[in-house]
Amino acid sequence: MDRIILHSDLNNFYASVECRDNEEIRNSPVAVSGNPENRHGIVLAKNMLAKKKGVKTGDTMWEAMQKCPGIIFVPPRFDRYIEISKTVRSIYYDYTDLIEPFGIDECWLDVTDSVPLFQSGESIAEEIRQRVKEEIGVTVSIGVSFNKIFAKLGSDMKKPDAITIINRENYKKKVWNLPVNELLYAGRATTKKLEKLNIFTIGDLAQSDEAIISRHLGKNGIMLQQYARGNDESPVRNIEYSREVKSIGNGTTMPFDVTDIEDVKIVLMLLSESVSKRLREKNFYATTIQLGIKFNTLESIDRQAPLNNATRSVEDIFRQALCIFVGERVSLPVRALSVRACNLVREPLWQESLFGGYREENERLDVMSEELRNKYGWGIIQRGIMLENRRLSGLNPTDDNTLQKIAFFKG
Repeated sequence: MDRIILHSDLNNFYASVECRDNEEIRNSPVAVSGNPENRHGIVLAKNMLAKKKGVKTGDTMWEAMQKCPGIIFVPPRFDRYIEISKTVRSIYYDYTDLIEPFGIDECWLDVTDSVPLFQSGESIAEEIRQRVKEEIGVTVSIGVSFNKIFAKLGSDMKKPDAITIINRENYKKKVWNLPVNELLYAGRATTKKLEKLNIFTIGDLAQSDEAIISRHLGKNGIMLQQYARGNDESPVRNIEYSREVKSIGNGTTMPFDVTDIEDVKIVLMLLSESVSKRLREKNFYATTIQLGIKFNTLESIDRQAPLNNATRSVEDIFRQALCIFVGERVSLPVRALSVRACNLVREPLWQESLFGGYREENERLDVMSEELRNKYGWGIIQRGIMLENRRLSGLNPTDDNTLQKIAFFKG
């Protein structure tokens, strides 16, 4: 028997929450955008009125204003979005405990075992759609299918506030004519390779010779082809399921192009403090540090180097990141930096006779600083280096919206 899988996608989520909470902007074109002064002035989300004027996610604020004069920009409130997201998921729990988040505004639900109580997957989807709208005040689009890939395709087909059914009988008609890049995990580079093989639609991929796909795209190509054919057996993970953490990192775009090594040090220290804090929260130690550098040309590089001992010390992370940066002999102005702790382990693996006292002292210092900040605010204690440039040191590596956790999927 086929599974019954739903993919629920909250429509224009950030903008919908802002319009829900503020009646004064509800009937106007609205975009949630970053801080233009810190060069995060791009559209993160837009409501339907702005979308109808051609505003797209990723547009600069200037582009959005050209397309939609009179558009209202509001800053993001991520804590509020998380709160609403959790409330919506509490509704999902009334139908199944097999709930797998795919970002803050999307979830898969396996409702196979719930169907006998609610007649069909479509009737469950309809109840969820109505409840989210009436109880939460935002809308949702839901795809109903026999696997996760097609369920997500369904939720994308009709927006907003809609349900799409993709089953064994209609999937070729509904799915195979779609552009191949609409298939989940078919990224830009993969799409270009497929187009060179005259594969432009999902149906083209499904009906292509497997040997050709394997030769040009390898195992990932075969996986995508199986998805195109409707062969996806991946389970919906319980909401409590925790993906194995393989790395922890943060990155930020600076408010201006950085050319001075002293400014680089300030940003690296901020990022190192953030990464160290998250390592302690997850009880991990890093054995490798990776540094990402984006230049003002928008070109970027990633470099990494192993640590002599596993650590989560701010000082150790900072020194290794700085060492990598200096070793690259950077000549171009730097627009953005990221620091990532990799090859994580559960034990510090210190050589006590040589490093134990030093590292334990650093650990205590980091913990004490964090306790003070949690109690009195981020600015209550800072390192002396932060006095060099307040515009950079004013960034809060834990709470500030301009500092984004590095995405699991970069593409």
